[in-house]
Amino acid sequence: MSQDRDIWERLHLRELQGLPANELLGRYKGDELRRLLEWPSSIPSGAILKTDLHEEAAGPDQILLDGPKFEAPVYAIDISEGIARTALKRAHRMNMPSPYFLVADIRATPFKAHSFAMVVSNSTLDHLSPQEVPEALAEIKRILDPGGTLVLTMNNFYNIFFLCSVKLGRFLRQIPYPSYFYTPRELERLLIKIGFVVDSMSTTTHLPTPFYDILPRLNLAVGKVASDYLAKVAVRMARTLSRLPTRSLTGWFIAARCHRP
Repeated sequence: MSQDRDIWERLHLRELQGLPANELLGRYKGDELRRLLEWPSSIPSGAILKTDLHEEAAGPDQILLDGPKFEAPVYAIDISEGIARTALKRAHRMNMPSPYFLVADIRATPFKAHSFAMVVSNSTLDHLSPQEVPEALAEIKRILDPGGTLVLTMNNFYNIFFLCSVKLGRFLRQIPYPSYFYTPRELERLLIKIGFVVDSMSTTTHLPTPFYDILPRLNLAVGKVASDYLAKVAVRMARTLSRLPTRSLTGWFIAARCHRP
């Protein structure tokens, strides 16, 4: 666990010193997650847990800091103390009421059983090894209320461009963290094995793969107006791809919505 924490601490320091993500693409990513959560039209009355704070620390794709009005406490954890601290400072700057941001590992959280009405886990568990994912899912099941909802996204094995870009990034040591990919059937079987009832499976975030990482650099080369124009084109393309029969091949992530019986 300490090795995992060190990886994310180093990544956080690098991101703080690097170029910020494009605001328009980030908002699109955040909106995609809100759509899966059905916010703000359907917010649970019980407590909510988010399983990492990477977006809330720095990204325009965050969903908690200026999100809808929550009826119960909102918790979030991160294995990195630096990420959790930065996210908390940002939450205070944005006047988020009573954020409960903690340093914790999703494989062994400090929460009591049946603590949450909803758990949001967007691309957290796909950084764990396949041997560790069942442990994390069992922990999520333990802390969920009976009838509670889990919204989970994992890297999509069928998006070949995304898969190859991550593999190349790992090979070139541009991506320091482990990243694993799943098919929808693999994820569904795993959730059922742990004891969840799967309500729906879909894909999300249909951005053309290079855009998210390239646009911040283009912003320096061609200026904000031109890079924002390209971002708008990418978002329109992503929304079109999400409606096509080939959407299972273009989403970055598999999205599962399930509940604890």
